[in-house]
Parts: sequence; structure tokens; C-alpha cells
Amino acid sequence: MREVAEVEAMSTKVVVLLGWPARSSLSPAMHEAGFRAVGLDWRYVPVDIPPGHLEAAQALLRSPSVVGANVTIPHKEDALAFVDTLTPRASAAGALNTIVKRDGAILGENTDGLGLLRALAVKGARPAGRKVVLFGAGGAARGAAAALAQAGASELVVLNRSLDRAVRLADVALAASAGQLRARAYPWFHEDDDPRLLQDAVDGAGIVVNTTPVTRDPGASPIPDEVVDRLSPARDCVVCDMVYRPAMTRLLRQGQALGFRTVSGLEILLYQALPAFEAWTGKSAPSEVMEAALWSAAAAMDQPGGERLEHAPVYDGR
Repeated sequence: MREVAEVEAMSTKVVVLLGWPARSSLSPAMHEAGFRAVGLDWRYVPVDIPPGHLEAAQALLRSPSVVGANVTIPHKEDALAFVDTLTPRASAAGALNTIVKRDGAILGENTDGLGLLRALAVKGARPAGRKVVLFGAGGAARGAAAALAQAGASELVVLNRSLDRAVRLADVALAASAGQLRARAYPWFHEDDDPRLLQDAVDGAGIVVNTTPVTRDPGASPIPDEVVDRLSPARDCVVCDMVYRPAMTRLLRQGQALGFRTVSGLEILLYQALPAFEAWTGKSAPSEVMEAALWSAAAAMDQPGGERLEHAPVYDGR
């Protein structure tokens, strides 16, 4: 692939983003601003890798110019095959979003769940003892589910198009909690799904998280509008969406309309980026610089719903 050859030919150090698509990401603006701030002449380059062709990235990761990578949809699980070892977080999730080259070895890490937990902390929310509803069962969902389970969530309900994948994700969370979590899995997103299933899933929820791409359509949500008013989540429920384009998704608007705190995909993107940056560079992440670059890039999004969101200052109390 042409992009792979171009990266391998670069004389400077490079972090690559492997995904399909990868070029639409806001991560390059955020990370390159961070590199400049700490005095590194590094690049962050998106590389489009079609589904089923991740092997094209294997040689790229061994290239001397490449110091690390981020991995996004749809490769977070398949990329496990191309690393030498996994961190405990990545192992618990069974998926990775960050790759670090260290002492000649390739290390797989998962900062997705860490980013979600830090974004929740900014809003004053803790998973301990709470019921969590998770839409989706892909790579991002795995990182989120494992982190929430390890943070003490009492119950997890997974809703996904494929019931088999939802069951496997529930098993991931159960293992991450050392058997302490109550986990359930349901099929969802089909036209003939019974709304009572969703009501049962969401009733009493303290945290609701969307990890699916369905909300990329500004008018779409995993929760139909006609069902919203029938739901009975906890009064202090927090609604999260890992999608960040558009910045204000339909699900977040629904949460705000119900008076709940919300966590946007942009906030999660920022907080998962900070530990990845530090793993690659060995330097403290310039969080304020990276935050400013991310929000500037987000404000320029030429897409409905791409307006700048109100958000709390960056939280760096790790």
C-alpha cells in the first residue's frame, strides 16, 4: 500500500494510526501539537488499512521510523496478533488501541477504558456499585467493559446486533471483575426488537455508554425517541458516547434533555490519548496543549453537530 511505503521512507520518528477509515481522525492534530510542545520532531500519520488487510501493517510496525501506533475501528481485536506482549489492561479487554515499541519488542496497550474512566471522573461519576448499560460489543466496547468492571461496576448489560458477540463481551467483563459483576447480554438494533427489552436493560442504570458507530448519523441513536420517556435510569445517570463526529450526538442530546450529565467522545478521545502519548515518548503529556489542539480541530469539523461543546478543563489527576 502506498501509505505504508511513504511512512517507511520517512526520516523522522512516526506514530501511525491504523484504521478504516483513519484519515478522518482528529488525533493527528492533537498528538502533533503535543510532540511540538515537548520538543520532539515527530509525526503522527493516519494509515488506511482495509478490513482483512491488517497484515500490511505488520512490517510497518517493525520499521525503524515507527515508534508506536494507535489502532482504531475495525482492527482493535485483530491487532493482538501483531504484538509481542500485552499490558494487563489490554489482556483483560482482549483488544488494544495503542502499540508501543520498547527495547526491540512490540507492546500492546488499551487506553480506551482508561480514557472513559477519566472522563467520567471529570463529571464526578464513579462506576463503583453502579449498573452500566453498554451499546456495542466491538474493540472499543471491550476496553470500556473491562475498565468499568475493574472499577467496581455492580452490573453490566450489553446490547448488540450480534447476541453471540454481546455474550462474549459479557464474559470479558465478568472475568475482569473476578466474578464479582452481574453481566447480561441482549440483541438490539433490529427493527422488530421489543422496546420492553430496552426498558428492562436501562431501568436503574447509572452509566450508559454507546460504543457503536450508529450515532455518526447526527439524527440516529441506539435509543429510539419514542422509547426515551419510558426509561427509568438512575436520577444521577451519566450518558456517554465514544463517537466524536458529530461532537454532539443524538444520544448526548437525549441525555441532556433528560437532565443527565453527559460525556462526549471528544472528552474520551482526549483522556485516552494522554497515557498513549506518555507511553510512546516517555514524557509527561502536555495536556492543556493537546486539549486546545483537539477542540480547535473539532470546532472546524464541517459536519452537523460539530459545534464546540461546553466541557470541563482537562483533568490530569492520574
